[in-house]
Amino acid sequence: MPYSKLLKNISVNCRLTIEQELELLNNSSVAKFKKKSILIEANQIDEHIYFINKGIVKSYITNNKGEEFVLSFNKSESWLADMQSSAFRKPALITVKCVTEVEVVKINLNFLAKLGSENIGLSNH
Repeated sequence: MPYSKLLKNISVNCRLTIEQELELLNNSSVAKFKKKSILIEANQIDEHIYFINKGIVKSYITNNKGEEFVLSFNKSESWLADMQSSAFRKPALITVKCVTEVEVVKINLNFLAKLGSENIGLSNH
């Protein structure tokens, strides 16, 4: 099940009710990306937070000469978002590119914030 790692990861810090789990599943989707695909693109608005089920991505910024500066690598069972874009609806500062084939659970940040307001453990996650 593509959501099992997500629910296990969340359960480390908080306990969701069955209703909250179902609401989370109904407000998220699984997406698969090929190697070298762009998950988050700089200068675009992305209102999602991603939980990586499988694969590796790199986050980087690009200067005006087109040079990449890697900020981080993220692997399975980690969370990922461009918070400026997700939280404030502003263009993303970073680009996130798939280093391998990647599977993510894509969750709208506004929904996750609402769920977090109902469950303090989740909002601190």
